[in-house]
Amino acid sequence: MSSTDSSSGEIPDEQTCFRLCNEFAELTQTDSACGHFFLQNCGWDLAVAVAYFREKTRSSSSADDSTPAASDVAKRFSLLSWNVDGLDPHNVKSRASAVADTILETKPTVVFLQEVVEENLTVLRKKLSPEYHELSRDTACHYFTKTFLHRDSASCQSEHVIPFEGSQMGRDMMVAQVTLFGQYSCCLVNAHLESGRQYSNVRKEQLSTAFSLMSAADADVNVFFGGDLNLRDHEVGTLPEGIVDLWEANGSPVGEKYTWDGIRNGNIASKGGVGKSYRPRCRFDRIYMKHSSPKLMSPAEFKLVGKRTIRSALCLPSDHFAILCSFKLQ
Repeated sequence: MSSTDSSSGEIPDEQTCFRLCNEFAELTQTDSACGHFFLQNCGWDLAVAVAYFREKTRSSSSADDSTPAASDVAKRFSLLSWNVDGLDPHNVKSRASAVADTILETKPTVVFLQEVVEENLTVLRKKLSPEYHELSRDTACHYFTKTFLHRDSASCQSEHVIPFEGSQMGRDMMVAQVTLFGQYSCCLVNAHLESGRQYSNVRKEQLSTAFSLMSAADADVNVFFGGDLNLRDHEVGTLPEGIVDLWEANGSPVGEKYTWDGIRNGNIASKGGVGKSYRPRCRFDRIYMKHSSPKLMSPAEFKLVGKRTIRSALCLPSDHFAILCSFKLQ
């Protein structure tokens, strides 16, 4: 692809972004995450981004030891959260394969999945295991959450599951203490809160439990809590001190708001039993963060992925879009 394909500076579509990032990685012998960093800062012009990268590399090699290398400038942590709709019996394996492909293309450091079932987990394991470590868990429910860590950049010190008391749906929090890039301590909380309007009070109690867990974490730990939280805005209220909503922290981008979007996601039409007229738009999926002290990560980007149609099945990977957020590391 020539650099003129995105020379206007506008953010290209998802597929073009993937291609540009991969071409950058090939030209610079780096990776797509590095490519995303430089392309975003160069208006998605491939030639300009490559030239800027090489300039930074030359500068770092001639500077003293106090000057950060280009790889350090580009180092980012990214987290993807996705309800993969394992309870929908249609095209389970092809949709799981598309989920895995999206993960392998975007290469997030951490992956939170919800509504995983044994049938789609088999596909996910097969495709992700070379690059991702799957955190183990016990469950009595036929669907569950799963967390994956990129083998090259994240290591797990401990993991456990905290069931939500009073849940009618077997919901829980999967909690892991991890280290990123050998130096950043994080607590990861992957959750699926109670579904349905009639369970609003239960859901608010579950949210309060998760926020209490975040607030109780050690000051030197970055805490991330997210997943399919099934939240309506009025259920959240004022956030506890020190906790931020990452969609809001990234400027509340309107185009990245609705993760369960009946206008843009055709998988939802059959959910309401009223065909194509069923067009809900909800921000059910969210990620919250509590920064460490001192602050070592800065929100850099928030976007939705998982929007490509599976040609063989004529559907999307899930009725939810995935959240992909990235952070610049200090």
